[in-house]
Amino acid sequence: MQDARDALQRSQMFADALQSQVNGLTADFTARDDPAQRAVVGDNRQKALAELDRVKNDIVQQTNAIFSAIRRINTVLLKDFVEERAEEDGASEEMIKDLIKAIDRVTK
Repeated sequence: MQDARDALQRSQMFADALQSQVNGLTADFTARDDPAQRAVVGDNRQKALAELDRVKNDIVQQTNAIFSAIRRINTVLLKDFVEERAEEDGASEEMIKDLIKAIDRVTK
C-alpha cells in the first residue's frame, strides 16, 4: 500500500512540474513575435499538455486503485468484526453466514 501511495505522490509531483512547464511555455508563446519561434514553443507546449493529461489519468487510476484496496481491507475487517461479535453473542452459524452475505451485497 505504501508503494502505491509513493507512486501516487510522485505522479502528483510530476503533474505539478508539468503544469509549471506548461505555464512557462504559455507565457513564452505569447511573448514571441517570430512565427517560427512561436511554432516551436507551441509544439513544446502541446507535448507538455499531452503528457500532463496522461499523468492526470495515471493519478486517477492510482487513486482508484488505492481506494479499491482500502475498501477490500475494510470489508475483510468488517466481516471479521461481525463474525467475532456474532460468535461472542451466540449467533448460529447460519445467521453468521447470512450476515457475511449481507456485507458482501452491501460492499459490492
